[in-house]
Amino acid sequence: MDRKIVSDICPEGGLVRIDDLRTHVFKSDFGKVAVMCCHDLNIFSNRGSNNIGEERMGIKDDFRGLLREESPRYVLQVPHTTDSHRIWYNAWKGMERHLPSVAGYAGAGRYYREGGERESLDVVLTNTKNTGALDFIAAIGRS
Repeated sequence: MDRKIVSDICPEGGLVRIDDLRTHVFKSDFGKVAVMCCHDLNIFSNRGSNNIGEERMGIKDDFRGLLREESPRYVLQVPHTTDSHRIWYNAWKGMERHLPSVAGYAGAGRYYREGGERESLDVVLTNTKNTGALDFIAAIGRS
């Protein structure tokens, strides 16, 4: 896998960009699956598109085009943390509009926010999927 540290290119120093976006999609016995890390899903949100710059807009367009071409049947998003379904709402809805091939999607990640969560775990789980995905919950570091 060809990786490039983009701290010299992007102001978000320390990010890792995968140059070959095709690595986000794989074939499975039940169809193609797209896996999106953290903010990858935001390529489908138009919030802030006017402020991202030409290079990042090009990446966004390339990624959208690739996913339309690959036509994944399922999408899995793996954010670092989340504590509200509203964080990803615009991106999920944008994905539904741009990728009619997607039959099911679900988010997976750490339910956490320093200072306390804004929504219950049940609300987050219910609203970050559109399929009958099983929810696996592991309580880590709690007594």
